[in-house]
Amino acid sequence: MKGVPTIIERFAKSKETVDTIYLFFLHGANYLIPLITTPYLMKVLGASGYGLIGFSFSLILYFTLFVDFGFNMSATKRIASDPSKLNVIFTSVFVAKTLLLSIALLFIPIIINIDNIAEYKYAVLSFIPLLIGNTYTFFWLFQGVGKVRVISILNTVSKVMILPLTFVFVRQPEDIYIAILIQSMVFVCSCLISNIYIVKNKVVRFAKVTLSDVKAEFEEGYPLFLSSAATSLYTQLFTIILGFTATSSVVGCYSACERIVRTLFQTFYTPISLSFFPRLSSLAAMSRTDALALFSKLRHIISLFMLFIILAIFVSADMIADFLGKDYQDMNTIIRMMSVALIAIALGAYYGQMGLVALGDSKSKKDFSKVYFIVAPISLGVMYALSSIWGIYGTTFSLICTEFSVFILMFVYYKRNNKRLDTYVKN
Repeated sequence: MKGVPTIIERFAKSKETVDTIYLFFLHGANYLIPLITTPYLMKVLGASGYGLIGFSFSLILYFTLFVDFGFNMSATKRIASDPSKLNVIFTSVFVAKTLLLSIALLFIPIIINIDNIAEYKYAVLSFIPLLIGNTYTFFWLFQGVGKVRVISILNTVSKVMILPLTFVFVRQPEDIYIAILIQSMVFVCSCLISNIYIVKNKVVRFAKVTLSDVKAEFEEGYPLFLSSAATSLYTQLFTIILGFTATSSVVGCYSACERIVRTLFQTFYTPISLSFFPRLSSLAAMSRTDALALFSKLRHIISLFMLFIILAIFVSADMIADFLGKDYQDMNTIIRMMSVALIAIALGAYYGQMGLVALGDSKSKKDFSKVYFIVAPISLGVMYALSSIWGIYGTTFSLICTEFSVFILMFVYYKRNNKRLDTYVKN
């Protein structure tokens, strides 16, 4: 028994363990605060009102993806690799994102005037502050200069300050646009606080750049933008397609269930991923055997977490539906169906990010991107067909099939690349 305290002490002092616990509470706050306000909004606004939020939020996220253009990863890597060019890279990306934001703001009025989605017009417009705030928060800059904890704390503070206002100012279905503006102001507040921090601490300054500098950032971000776009096709676009084929009440029920399920996944998976991804990457270069041993342990931990969440959802689904009222009568069935996909979502992400990227090489990284390009177009066709026949149940079943397809392909590519790399190491 004398060795037990030593083991516990060693585990507690592990950098990855400390980072995981830190990020768990930090990201837990980021995800759980909106998760607390979501049931309140669902109940007060009703399924139809929440449907307006769900559809509009999914649509604005596509414009956010367009403006980000992969810079969150490409610019981060370039800054970390060559800090001497920090000011030039920052200014070039700033110009590029401002240009993309201008294009987005020109196209939004055109899209929201399409007859089929005209009812979502004012909800989408109310989300524009979110788009602008996200553009100028510069998360990629904080990552590149090694201040991830700073921006994470700033984001958490913004949510703690703003989101509770939902309970004060949103009291009836007519307050839907106030609810959206409050959610948008979280991003605006985060933007303002982060910019004040940047200026006060002189993190970066604007530099003189050329058209070639801006073009170079576009070229760096483009491949990553394509990969992110392919991923988003079967996540956010499902809600948008459903908005064309069903009522806002149905969209509200579906988007609420999906948001709850994905938030629970992100709350538990993201801290582990952020903490152990660098560790697995470095271990893979030094000792592949040790890296694979850690990979196996983490997989078991993540699987147990997801199974626990699935069980919790199955037990509490009826209570959630009863609490929300008659507008969400089918929610207990939908959220139980979606929860089944949790294990596939988690293991698909794990085998992809940790297995193919962290433990892999350039070829396995290409296979990682390939999975989404294979699954996305097929899943959209299946989803459109099934939602036309079975409505929300068809869309939910399509989501389950899509996530399991991603998981299976990630697993197959991981096994194939793992065998290839093991053979290479032995030779």
